[in-house]
Amino acid sequence: MTNPCPKVITGPLHLENKAASDWGCQGFIAYGCYGYAVVVDPVTLQIAQTLGPHSGCVTHVRWSGENYHHAFATGSTYNLHLACADSNGVVVIWDVVTGQIRAELSDTQPSKPVIGIEWYNGHDESHDLLMLLRSPDILELWDAFSGVRLWKKQFGEQLLTFALDPFDIQRIILMCDSPFLLVLNDVNVMREPSDGYGCIRISDPQLAVSASGPQRTYSSGSDRSLPRNSSSLTKMASLATNILTGPEQSKKRQSVSDDDSDLQTSCKQVVFNPAHKHIVLLVFPREIHMIDLEVDLTIGTIRLDRASPNFVKVLPCRNADVLYCLHENGSVSVRVRKQTNNSEQIQNKDVSLDMTYDLVCQSDSLRLLRHSKVYSMVYHPVCEKQVALILSDSRVILLDVLSTEFTKSENQGCIYDNRPRLSMADMISSFSIVPPGGNRSCLKRLITLKMVMSGLVSGIISPIVAIATIPSVADLSASGCLAAIGSGIGTIQLVNVFNGQIENEFKLFMSPVRGVQWIDARRLLAFSYPDPPSYGNRAVKSDIVILNIISGKVDAMFEGMDKKGPILMVEVSASRNYCVVVFKHGSMELWNLRTRQLVRELVIPELIRPVDVGWYPYMSVHKREKTVIDSTTGKEKKLERHVYREQLFICGQIDGGCPLMRLTLEDGIMSGALSFNHDSLFEGQKAEVIKLAWKKKIAILADKGGQLFICDAGQEKNVAKKFSDRHGSKVEDVAFAPGRDNFTFLVKFPTSVDVWDIYDGKPEMLTSSPTLPSSLVNVCWTGPESIVMATEDSCLHVLDISRRLPTSPVESDKDDFFHVKNIVMKSKNSAISKWKLSGIFSAALMEAKLAFLLKYSLQCNIEPLNEAVTQYCNLIDSDTLRYIRDGSTSTADRCYQVARLFGDTFDMNFWRMVQYTSQEARPDKTKLTDIRKPLDLMEWCSKLVLPTPETNDLVSLDLSSDLGTNGSYGNQRSGGDMDISWLNSMDKDRGLVSSFGEMMKCNDYKAYETARLDLHNKKRCDYRVKQLCSSRYIMTRRVDMAVQVLMETDTDNTEFKSDYLKACLSSCTTQHTGTSLSTVKLAATHLIVAGQLSDGVDLLCLIGKHLDACRYLISYGKWREAVWLAKTSLSERECLDIIYKWADHLWNKSQRCKAILMMLSHGQFAPVLHMLCSQRQFDTAALFLQSCLEQGLLEKSDYTDSVYVEFSKLLTVTEYQSAVKHYCSLAGENGDTFLANLNRKT
Repeated sequence: MTNPCPKVITGPLHLENKAASDWGCQGFIAYGCYGYAVVVDPVTLQIAQTLGPHSGCVTHVRWSGENYHHAFATGSTYNLHLACADSNGVVVIWDVVTGQIRAELSDTQPSKPVIGIEWYNGHDESHDLLMLLRSPDILELWDAFSGVRLWKKQFGEQLLTFALDPFDIQRIILMCDSPFLLVLNDVNVMREPSDGYGCIRISDPQLAVSASGPQRTYSSGSDRSLPRNSSSLTKMASLATNILTGPEQSKKRQSVSDDDSDLQTSCKQVVFNPAHKHIVLLVFPREIHMIDLEVDLTIGTIRLDRASPNFVKVLPCRNADVLYCLHENGSVSVRVRKQTNNSEQIQNKDVSLDMTYDLVCQSDSLRLLRHSKVYSMVYHPVCEKQVALILSDSRVILLDVLSTEFTKSENQGCIYDNRPRLSMADMISSFSIVPPGGNRSCLKRLITLKMVMSGLVSGIISPIVAIATIPSVADLSASGCLAAIGSGIGTIQLVNVFNGQIENEFKLFMSPVRGVQWIDARRLLAFSYPDPPSYGNRAVKSDIVILNIISGKVDAMFEGMDKKGPILMVEVSASRNYCVVVFKHGSMELWNLRTRQLVRELVIPELIRPVDVGWYPYMSVHKREKTVIDSTTGKEKKLERHVYREQLFICGQIDGGCPLMRLTLEDGIMSGALSFNHDSLFEGQKAEVIKLAWKKKIAILADKGGQLFICDAGQEKNVAKKFSDRHGSKVEDVAFAPGRDNFTFLVKFPTSVDVWDIYDGKPEMLTSSPTLPSSLVNVCWTGPESIVMATEDSCLHVLDISRRLPTSPVESDKDDFFHVKNIVMKSKNSAISKWKLSGIFSAALMEAKLAFLLKYSLQCNIEPLNEAVTQYCNLIDSDTLRYIRDGSTSTADRCYQVARLFGDTFDMNFWRMVQYTSQEARPDKTKLTDIRKPLDLMEWCSKLVLPTPETNDLVSLDLSSDLGTNGSYGNQRSGGDMDISWLNSMDKDRGLVSSFGEMMKCNDYKAYETARLDLHNKKRCDYRVKQLCSSRYIMTRRVDMAVQVLMETDTDNTEFKSDYLKACLSSCTTQHTGTSLSTVKLAATHLIVAGQLSDGVDLLCLIGKHLDACRYLISYGKWREAVWLAKTSLSERECLDIIYKWADHLWNKSQRCKAILMMLSHGQFAPVLHMLCSQRQFDTAALFLQSCLEQGLLEKSDYTDSVYVEFSKLLTVTEYQSAVKHYCSLAGENGDTFLANLNRKT
């Protein structure tokens, strides 16, 4: 598979393209159009690249993430990779910048259709893992860049789609055709998932399969059945059904619930909520269910009222608790999580913790035509406040969310935070307005949101019937860039073929456009006629209009005239003053374009029927004198005027031959026809000329049998010499390239185009068009060396004739397209740079060295003396650039904004964590060691230096302090109180704290998990959730709540006795001795050895041995459970022991980015600096060190100076001299030594 052309401007979408859309972190939108993938820049509204064609329709597209460290010195530069799957089951990895195929993923056997693709991120050593879901039930993991399949897993259920957990790389959820979800919890790179996956039965609103919400079972490889659990709530619902509906209807309902093999779910989408771990959204036509996978409970529901249109797609945000909902009428609604910020509501015991989302704004519904529908919706993954709608007619509608703020202050002035509000989190955060010297939490602020249309990218209208480009070649920068497209619905579109933008659109006729001709750069001529009726009078009336593209004025030429039948062609003369109209029945007319009047009807022999006409491309000018009498003086005087002489050539058709005639037009008068001698012209060869083209004295003739002849009128004997024969292929058009001395010409056949050039009077073929996925409609020149082809699938293919094998690279030594007058664009192998794109800010489109020079200059806030950097800085939003350049902006905030500009996922996650952690953080007193030493996290753990714990610090494990007056351990709350302080976490950070998941601070994490536990207890409906809640209450030292939950076990439950005994044991912790504690600990150890890990951990927590419980969980590989227990129950020192062990485990499992973030979230700044240096990420390490020194979180030492020296070495590679001098000055003597050696070398 190769990319046949450097530019394709696409038309309407196919139905199979409905799910093929994605918005990448670097800001580009990609969507599928038949067999192509189109890349659009939403800022400049330009088509940046078109990839393809694929062997089938593109069904899915996904941008690869940039979640790895980028550095010019190590070769980890910014790239644009796009994965595209087609209907034939082939997945292609495209390098968007070069337009080349990076890899192709397909089996040797016929591949099954791909119904879902996702990039599998999270492993530092492999950034190119791709997960595929093939119909009907196959899940595959591929190494995308090498084309190697790592494993393949087959299920016994019909699958529809899947989703990856953003918090846990080992968990995947798959949606079945029946109302079930499959949950995989052991996904890894080395081997396929086991058969012990979980099955969740979802409550489908249309099927009413369950009365108690989702229920979980577990399947094995031998048993594919999906059993159901029962509970007392289910029995009560069944009893209520018998009472209300009667026994007969109850039996029918029960039969549907018991056998779901033939039922199909109405669920349209399943997606993880990236703002809250364990939360999955199930999208139904009228409802959205929010399920917590940890307990399989529906913890929230969004229902539509009767007047609202159905849901089509839902996109949850990560940094703000916001849902974007696409509806059937094309409108987009924005729903924001309802926050509980009122102190009275916080003290209320009955406050609802359900995930309730309020509708805050909704866009207007789209008034679409019958043939136009909304296919998909995507949103900007970085700013999260911009939405794009992909329509079936290839239009891309951009919607922006804008905010209006109303601040209430009592006799107190307010100042605005100087950070730009570039994201949804910036707009809805209460951190945006700050009173002078006041507390942010007491600020009263109201905000309203609204959605407005901010941009539109239009596609080619369908179907394409005719195409023509501006004939002027005086200015090569504008030559042929504007093409007029005639459609089958009477519309003319003006398309810039170099950037793909639709400049204008005019509705001219009620019938199809049959032809388009440019008169000059401002006017064009178009003609149309309706299809003749199938019966009765088949006469039709043709229309010709002249359109002024500047003013939009339309002038008709055939007003008040009788029906003359359909028009065959219209040709404009070289002087642009006249045109010839040829009708299908054989008559011809000469019209004056300036006066729009008929000059005369051309008389030709009745037996001859014209098949083609062509004007000689040049005209001759003569001076003619005329003697007139002056009316004032009565004397004669001579007047001179210019007379234009033009020649018209006609190819006719007659029995026994095909004559060629010439007519001469002079001063509006057409002379008689001059016929050429057929035998002398073709030297006795049989030829029926149907097409001709002139250039100076060279004429190209084509007959209907596919033969091509060349005739040189400058020679003494005019003889047509045959130079090509396609043996029966009909020649549909012949045209010379623009330019007086350019003798390149094209020959159009029904399925291809040949391009020839004339050297020393002999034609030589330059190239032939590649095989296209659709039939050709028309072709014309767009410049001296490029042509545009229109195909039946309403696509425009722009090719360069200078290449034998046209491709779509973004860099080459010999450009295959016109240059961009921008010196900072890539110049080698660059196809994107040749598309005359302007104003696009993307690191992948820059030279690698320039990209990192720009990045470092923005991060360091030191101006480099580089004109190219200044040009790109001018493309940045003015508010963002002003904030970055502001000297009062902290290093962390500056680096975070730069990461968002570059779409760098790794930097965004790191610097966002730095912003979150540095708030109210204590200085790290641990001494920094030599960064050149190998990293040993456990050694760092042994050197921890912690301040003296305060009385309100985390709970200690000392039994003497843990024992309360009521005989239980820790600071317990009453059974009805619920801690919902985590709902106010937005006050701490402009992003959503819950999106950090396990990397939240201990206090935030404990509050968040405590609230989740209370919510689970409130929503529990089966015994499994009850067990989990009681266990979690024991772990978090809330024994009273655990006893209450255990005592609620039904008497008919098989675990009734054990739960009551466990409740008694939990409540008897007041009477304890050393012997009793030893007995409980011994029992716990025996239970753990016997495989009862959960019960053993509960016993250890009852006697305050939480640290021992964590160690047992770690020994059994339960890392997440151990971290949960440590962060909710242990003291700071003991919690850090567990965190260090987990970070060391992640570090050795190639999840080093996550290990760094985990250590950073707990304020271990010195080890984080060492971890960054061990990864040779000296640029991030130096800026992180600078940020820590600004806030007093680290102390400067000789080892910190070495970090600055290493960063200076990276800066020298990019020739950033001003920054090198600055950081060498910060490095002390080591920096001075390095700078002196550097100056000595230079």
